[in-house]
Amino acid sequence: MARRQLTLDNTVAAELAGSEDSVLRELEDRVRCDVHLRGNVLTLDGSEGDVRQAAEVVDELVGLIERGHDVAPTTLGTVSGAIDVADDGSTPGYVGARQLK
Repeated sequence: MARRQLTLDNTVAAELAGSEDSVLRELEDRVRCDVHLRGNVLTLDGSEGDVRQAAEVVDELVGLIERGHDVAPTTLGTVSGAIDVADDGSTPGYVGARQLK
């Protein structure tokens, strides 16, 4: 079992929670690890690979929030799909931003 804790800006943490934790619930449904947000600390628990993949998705979501994008549960499909197909040499952030515009 692996654990990774990410300390987030308070505004980013609030956006990631979404209305009634809807974004976090969708994140947990899409990644194969447990996701917990307490204050501004996001904890990911699962296998090493699953935690690494979840952290990549969270990093992309944080980047979107920091660039002023609204994040909703449906955003997770775009972000996780972009990470899965980012095999053309582009960074996931570039792919995600391109797909969201």
